[in-house]
Amino acid sequence: MKLQRLHIKGFRNIDDLDFDLSNQNGLSVLIGNNGSGKSNILEAIVAIFASLYSKSKRFTPSFDYEVEYTIQETYIKVTKLGEKISVNDTEVSKKELSKLLLPKNVIACYSGETLRLQETYFKPFRRHYVHDIIRNKSELNSLKLLFINKDMWDISLLVLFLHDFDVFKEIEDFCHNVLNIKRITSINFELAPKHLTKTNAAKQLIDAISPNGDKSVVKTVEEFSNIIDRLGMTSMKEVFMALYVGLYSHGIKSIDIELESQNGKIFKANLLSEGEKKLLSVFTMLEVLGDESSLMIYDEPDSQIHISRKSEIKKLVERYDNRQHIITTHSPTLASAFFDSSEHLNCLTKNTNGFTEKIDKDKYALIAELTDNIWNVSDQSTFLASNKPITLLVEGKTDKIHIEEAFRRLRGDYPELDFDVFHFGGATNIPQFTTGLKTCEIDFSNRIIIAVFDNDKEGRDCCNQTQVKYTKGKKNKYGLYALTLPLKSDGTIENMYDQSKYDTAFKTAVARNAFSGIVSEYAEIITKQAKIELSNNVQEFADNDFDKFKPLFDLIKEIKQLL
Repeated sequence: MKLQRLHIKGFRNIDDLDFDLSNQNGLSVLIGNNGSGKSNILEAIVAIFASLYSKSKRFTPSFDYEVEYTIQETYIKVTKLGEKISVNDTEVSKKELSKLLLPKNVIACYSGETLRLQETYFKPFRRHYVHDIIRNKSELNSLKLLFINKDMWDISLLVLFLHDFDVFKEIEDFCHNVLNIKRITSINFELAPKHLTKTNAAKQLIDAISPNGDKSVVKTVEEFSNIIDRLGMTSMKEVFMALYVGLYSHGIKSIDIELESQNGKIFKANLLSEGEKKLLSVFTMLEVLGDESSLMIYDEPDSQIHISRKSEIKKLVERYDNRQHIITTHSPTLASAFFDSSEHLNCLTKNTNGFTEKIDKDKYALIAELTDNIWNVSDQSTFLASNKPITLLVEGKTDKIHIEEAFRRLRGDYPELDFDVFHFGGATNIPQFTTGLKTCEIDFSNRIIIAVFDNDKEGRDCCNQTQVKYTKGKKNKYGLYALTLPLKSDGTIENMYDQSKYDTAFKTAVARNAFSGIVSEYAEIITKQAKIELSNNVQEFADNDFDKFKPLFDLIKEIKQLL
C-alpha cells in the first residue's frame, strides 16, 4: 500500500492542505516545530481510514478530504465532500463503500502528549475487536486499527524470542545487538482462567498455559513455544494477537519477563530503557504486525531514544520499503539520518493565521546552499518555519549559548522581544548567507534578521561585508541588519562578562591540558577550551553577571521597532 496524494480541508488547524506523495515511494516524513500540525495530519489520516473501515457514524469525519493510494497494483481515489463520498470520481453509497479495497490495517506508534488519537479511534476499534474475538465472531488477524503502547512491550519481546534465530537472523541481530538481550530466562503469567467463559483463541491459549487453572504460571521460552505448536498457531502475529486479546479481556492479568543480557546480567524486562522499548515497539510493528498492505504511522518514534541510536529508526524503516510509512519528527539527528536528499521531506509551519502550511522544498534547497550545509534539515526547518519576529545569526555555538542564557535571565526587562538564534561556525560564513537572502525570493517581510558579530577585526570586516550594517534608526527594505557587539573596546562574546569569569575558565582549561608541542598550537587549544568552559558555566552565573548584554538587547529592541 502506498499513498499517492492527501488533501485535508477543515480539520483542527488544517485549513486547506494538499500533499503530493507520489514520488516519496512509501516513506513520508513530516518535519516542523511543535504546533505546526504534524500530529493533526496523522490524526486526520487515521480518521479517514477509520471511517472507511467502520459502518458506524461516530467515525464519519467532520472535514472534507481526498486520498489517493495504490494497493495490490490498483489505484484508488476516495473523495469526501460534505455528506457525499466518491470512489474514483463516482459517488458511492455506504454499502458500496464497504467493498472498497483498503489497507489491511493501520498500525500506530504514538508519542503525543494527549491520548486523543488513542481514545477517539484506536480504543473503540480495540473494544469491538476483543468483544468479537471472545465470542468467536471474528478472526485473530482482523483488527484494522492497532495502537502499540506500553501494554504491549512484554508481548512484543516474547514474540520476537519465539522466532527461530537460525532462520530469522535480523530478529536475532535486533534482540542480541540492539537490545543487548541474550535470552529470556523465564515468563511469569498471572492469569484469570475463569474470566473467559466461551471458547476462543485467547481462552485456548490461557488454558494451554494453565491446564490446571493455576493463576500464576512460570514458563520457559521453549515450553511456551511448544504450547504454540500444539495449538497450531501458524504465525507470530496470531500469537501476538491472542496474547493481546488475553490482556484486554483480562484473562491475562500480566506477563512478567526475566532476561539475561549479553554480559550475563539477569534483569526484568520492565527495566529496559524507554528508548529500547520504543525501538522494540517499532521493530514489532514492522516485523510481526505489518505487511505490504499496511499503513504504518509513527509520531516522533525517536523520542526518548539516545542520540547515538536514532539512526536505528532509519535502518528499520528502510528494511521494510514495501509498505507505507508516515513519520513525524523535529529531531536534527533523525532528520539528518533520513534526509540525504529531500525526497521524503514534507516541511510544515504555521502561517500568520495559525493554520498549517507546507514550506516549498526549493526554499530548503536554497537555505542549504546559502549556509553551505552548515545547518542540518531541522535547523533549516526551524529557520524557515519560525513565526518569531526576530532571528539572530551568530558566529559560533558558544555565542548562541551565551545570548540565549543572557536573554533567559533578562527577559523580564524585554517583554517585547522574542527570537531564535542560529550559529554559523564562524564569522566568515554569515556574509554569504545575508547576501543570498537579499537576492532570494523568500518573503521575510514579517520578521527581522540580525547578524551579530564579535567586536574584533574579523567581526567588523565581516559585518561590513554583509552590506546591511545597522545605522541607528535607519530601516532597510530587506529586513536584514548586521551589528557588532556593543563593547567599549575590541572584544568577543566572552568579554560580555566580568574578566574574572573568563580567567576562571582559562585556568581550568590550562589545568586540564599537559603542555606538549608548539607553543602557538598549545595557546590556540587552551583558548578554544577556555571559551567552551565559560559557555558550560553560564547556568551557574548570577543574573547580574549578564548586565553587559543589556546594550545588545537594547539594540535588538531598537531594530525591532523598525518592523
